[in-house]
Amino acid sequence: MPRGMIFVLLVGTILRAASFVPVPSRDAAFNQIFELSSLLKSDDLTSDQAALIEALVGKRADARKNGNYQAADIVRDNIEGLASGLLPPGFKIELKDISRKDGGGSSWAIVSDFNDPIDQVSSKYIDGESVLQLSHAALGLATLSAERGISLDLKKLDEIVLQALDRLNHTGPVELRGRKAADAAFWFALSGVSRRTSPNASKLMTSLATITIDELQRFGFKSSCRAKDVMHIVERHCAAGINGDLLDQLSDVAADCLEAKEFKGRNTSTEMGVVDMLRSHSFDVHSDRSLLWIWRFSIRQRKQRSFMRNAAQRFSARISQNTQASDNICDAGHAQVRWEDLFHDPSLPLTLDIGCGMGVSLHGLATLEKEQGTKMQDGNNFLGVDLSSLAVGYANGIASQWGIDGRLQYLVDSAEDVLGKLKTYPGRVQLLMIQFPTPFKFQVGTDDDAAVACSETTINGNRQLPKHPHAGFMVTKELLMGCHQVLRSNTGSQLMVQSNVEDVAVYILRLANEVGLSPIPASKPMTPSFTKRYRLPQRTAEYIATGGERAFGGCWSANSLLPRRGATETEIACFLERTPVHRCLLEAS
Repeated sequence: MPRGMIFVLLVGTILRAASFVPVPSRDAAFNQIFELSSLLKSDDLTSDQAALIEALVGKRADARKNGNYQAADIVRDNIEGLASGLLPPGFKIELKDISRKDGGGSSWAIVSDFNDPIDQVSSKYIDGESVLQLSHAALGLATLSAERGISLDLKKLDEIVLQALDRLNHTGPVELRGRKAADAAFWFALSGVSRRTSPNASKLMTSLATITIDELQRFGFKSSCRAKDVMHIVERHCAAGINGDLLDQLSDVAADCLEAKEFKGRNTSTEMGVVDMLRSHSFDVHSDRSLLWIWRFSIRQRKQRSFMRNAAQRFSARISQNTQASDNICDAGHAQVRWEDLFHDPSLPLTLDIGCGMGVSLHGLATLEKEQGTKMQDGNNFLGVDLSSLAVGYANGIASQWGIDGRLQYLVDSAEDVLGKLKTYPGRVQLLMIQFPTPFKFQVGTDDDAAVACSETTINGNRQLPKHPHAGFMVTKELLMGCHQVLRSNTGSQLMVQSNVEDVAVYILRLANEVGLSPIPASKPMTPSFTKRYRLPQRTAEYIATGGERAFGGCWSANSLLPRRGATETEIACFLERTPVHRCLLEAS
């Protein structure tokens, strides 16, 4: 059912008679789960979401004004029911009734609901819930663990997986019609569910993929199933890490459905037809459409992390202090790394991605077929480091599903600590990468100590950014000094820097020069003529207007410095949006 129709039905449910009518299925609303949960103001919502919430709240206010408190309570129950499907565990829609002397009516807001300790998250959302809602519970558990800085309770995560398997044994595919199985697989993958974290994960993910294949064969050829629906199913399973025979089967069935619908879509960054890619079994997690799902999730997480941290501070007195959770096998902390425990052969050359995020770049390099002139081959180890245990859990889960975790690993640790630990790495450190660090707010002027100034009315999301290069920005002088030491100890090694924010890229290069890192001339430098191909973001336009140094010529490369399969989700999003990426290679002087 189209999303718009679902919203119409939901509004109609309340606007009809005062008698209670159950809220219709909310599966489409899960597509925007983090978009809604991470926002505080109604005017920041999409028009459909705002209209729905406002209609319900308005109807409740009217009922109270007319003295029909029973009908008002029914509307409140419906709002709470809707919120349970839209919001992650730990959040709710709070209603506030305004007294008549103050004008009357009702208002609403999304607030934290940390009355229950984290130990109760799974039990609160499991009993009698669908597999899709169980996947939501798993992701909520992983998110709250990451926000509170405690290890993910793997036993509790496996309990959710077992509940989902038990549910499937009783209901089969009946409750997972359409794309629901693909949605559930994606949420479970984002929560870190894999054979690495749960002994029952493989069985669950296989069951969800099998149900999807059967569903496509059942309804995929019908006119009511759009090509867009088929693509969403494939993309989400790919983003969840499906591979091997199951992916081949899914690709074949999806290709049959799309050909019947005369679908002509292309994978834009490679100029390949999607159906051709499916037929050749080359459509996977690194295809444009799959990466966009990961990108959408990651950029919404920035807002959500900030929101949850603020909420945690506000409700600190009500948050459980119980940290006796299972060890997080993804968390290295400050302990010394045992390289033989991470890699099958720690003597192989190593590539380190600093601030790896969801880890797709390293995964792409680790699964890259041997190409002439490409250094990233099977004889390499790959290590990603990030402070987000949620991102690292997903990345390690995908590596585990692909069976390449013997040479691809991700750690929750600070970049500076990991750079120090590289002194004991038995092999050669070949490449360091800093890709698309979260930018600081736009700075007016060139003085590093100048007052922070930015145009928040024109730069979307800027409130979530570090306030200054010296306040919360990942790339510090200490970090680059650590990179310099590693490169000096490994002759011929390089540091690659990428950013989609020009002033940030220029700042990093200046800082790198200060610590003794020298830029390597680009084989095809970026020039002003190249920028005509791109759509300049508002921030870049403002930067140019201030007379800031441009990322042109010299070391700034017009071409990608990695094979296409090694692209991050952000780089692909920039490519599709036609915005420039600023890239350079550096070496130790």
